[in-house]
Amino acid sequence: MKRMNCLAIRLSALGLVVPIFVIGAPRLASAGIVESGDVVDSGGNKTVGETGVGSLTVNDGTANALPGLLHFGNQSGSMGTGLVSGAGSELAINGILRVGIAGDGEFTISSGGKASTTGTVNIGQNPGGTGQMLVTGSGSSFAGGGDRFYVGGDGTGTLTVEDNASILALSQSANEPIFYIGSNASGYGTVNVRSGAVLDTTTLHSSNSLLLMGQDGSGELNIENGGSVLAERIRINLTGSGQTSTINVTGSGSNLSIANYIRVAAGAGSTATVNVSDYATVTNQTSIWVGDTVGDSGALNISDHGSVIANEDFFVGQFGNGTLSITDGGSLEVADDAYIAWDDGVAVVDVLGAGSTMSAVDRFLVGWGSPGAPATATLNVGRGGVVSAPANAPSAGSGFGLAIAADDVAMLQFTIGDDGSGTVDSGHVNAGAFFFGPGTAILDLVVDSGVTLAMNDKFTLVDYTRWDNNYFANIVDDAILTSGGYTFLINYNDDLGGGNLALTATVVPEPGTLALVILGGIAVVRRRSCQRKGSYHA
Repeated sequence: MKRMNCLAIRLSALGLVVPIFVIGAPRLASAGIVESGDVVDSGGNKTVGETGVGSLTVNDGTANALPGLLHFGNQSGSMGTGLVSGAGSELAINGILRVGIAGDGEFTISSGGKASTTGTVNIGQNPGGTGQMLVTGSGSSFAGGGDRFYVGGDGTGTLTVEDNASILALSQSANEPIFYIGSNASGYGTVNVRSGAVLDTTTLHSSNSLLLMGQDGSGELNIENGGSVLAERIRINLTGSGQTSTINVTGSGSNLSIANYIRVAAGAGSTATVNVSDYATVTNQTSIWVGDTVGDSGALNISDHGSVIANEDFFVGQFGNGTLSITDGGSLEVADDAYIAWDDGVAVVDVLGAGSTMSAVDRFLVGWGSPGAPATATLNVGRGGVVSAPANAPSAGSGFGLAIAADDVAMLQFTIGDDGSGTVDSGHVNAGAFFFGPGTAILDLVVDSGVTLAMNDKFTLVDYTRWDNNYFANIVDDAILTSGGYTFLINYNDDLGGGNLALTATVVPEPGTLALVILGGIAVVRRRSCQRKGSYHA
């Protein structure tokens, strides 16, 4: 029930004392909890903003405990706010925390304040509900969440951690503690971690915790300006149509650290994307999958000196559709095998611009399907980008160097254009060994519009120490390839010295002109030969 404070005032002229009941006047609920407005207590549970407007504040430096759950903004049209602020100010909730159930809720922890809960946290619980939780300032912290933490359940939820604050989101033992961002069909969740703040979605009691984005809803995770997020496992797993889930990691010092794996995949009509940019980092202790489920798709974009490290395997387009874009100095390092399209998968990978790199320590497989499960791969390297494959010699069950096209179609494409510094470059592949499978491997050149090339300009496409099995299906040695109005002579065996070989592309005249040049050269050689012979017999 609502509680009312009574204030007695004296009407001097009449000599009367009249009680005036004021709804919503501040009152002390316990040692340091101040309540105002529409606050309902029921069996140890507390609702701030049941149907109207209410607030709860702890800012006097005291430690306080609530015996039951705490709700902010319960019914449609209600508004509940909470504040825990200042060093020594604490609020321990022995139960569930809900912020924005069907109404509007706000809960702020600031200036060194602390709060905790033993139960589930739900920010934006029901359709129409809007919840916002903010933890801000050095020393400010929140701990708890039980084994479930929802940001955007069926409603709209926003969680922001900033300015060196911290959250330990999952605290209880469970088979699979889960941190949800946009969990249900009508839910949308936004999580912002920035300016030196830390969000830890692991748990003290389980190594199986999961950060799950878009189970049925949509959401975004933004890590910026030196923020850090710790996760055991991450899945962007969108099951419906029209959903969007995105992870953005941007800014120097910003980091997403994953103790196990990350999977990025969305159902038909939905999008799942991870963007890493502006010197931010993603470190993954096991494997990364992008587009790993039949019918699903996913995208990983690394740009502007952002970096991603996979300490085991990397898959793009395994069973599903995957895209990988590495541009403007971005980098991807794979400590084991890199797979571009694998078993029925479709993958497109771009490594473009000076300083943009993709490397694998063990095998680098492009279009590596199996009989009955062909893969389709495109690897586009250009404008100064570099792909580095290992130096292993190809053999069954071991590293291949760079292997291309097994029972499928794979395209190795090189884009010639400005590398970002004004230099025209194609970029290239470093491969300790270059191996062809029995599928169809296509070589393609693309010349950016506006680029001007000169005759005899030469581009090294692949550096390799060993070439095995076949050539590209569409290009034999000394073949002619045209692109962008230019004609290129493709050569497989240009000796670089030291036993190293290379695949090169050299700008030459049009085929008809080239034939005349070659014939003219032959005629000159013959003429000189005749002249030498004539002088010999003189």
